[in-house]
Amino acid sequence: MTYPRPLSAAASAAAAARLDSTVGATPHDEPPAALPAWFARLAPVRDASDTAPHRIDAAGAEGRLTACAPSRDRPWGRVSAVLPDAAQLPAAQLRASVAALYGALHRSLAQLGTPEPVRIWNFIPTIHARYGVDDARTALADAPSGHRAAILDRYRAFNLGRWDAFQRWLVPGREDDRAALARRVPTATGVGHAGRDLVIHILGAVRA
Repeated sequence: MTYPRPLSAAASAAAAARLDSTVGATPHDEPPAALPAWFARLAPVRDASDTAPHRIDAAGAEGRLTACAPSRDRPWGRVSAVLPDAAQLPAAQLRASVAALYGALHRSLAQLGTPEPVRIWNFIPTIHARYGVDDARTALADAPSGHRAAILDRYRAFNLGRWDAFQRWLVPGREDDRAALARRVPTATGVGHAGRDLVIHILGAVRA
């Protein structure tokens, strides 16, 4: 599975600044959750109900989710989620919460009738912050061999949770089939920022 290469703090800030900020409405306005203009054109926010957040349980942490249904002339669904204060979570908790958050986003896309993720944006707080040895050991206890490392940072903990979710979402019943999973994983962006919250946006289609 290929993940976007982590950015330095300076590069992350520059990348966020370059993104078109036409879409400013997110479930939480602290992180740099800028999105490209074409995202707004494909899945526009039509009214206040599209940005009203719903509370969700993210493996013991409280997340917030919003969903925008497709229309006849815009057959794309969009879902967004926020995990407040994700930067304060231990590595194992972050992994579990990310998996739960992605699971909630999956179910929301399915309810919209656009179950196939085609593009994902992840805004990760203090993306290169490192965890302590004991914290990392707990988070990595049952990680796939390719994910094990002596040093665990927030980006890797996030990726572990995303991997857990994608196995259940994209290849149900074939969780150990890495080749099949790699073929299903949509294009994604992982950008670090200096805030506290994790923010995820997904564009969904009726079929891939």
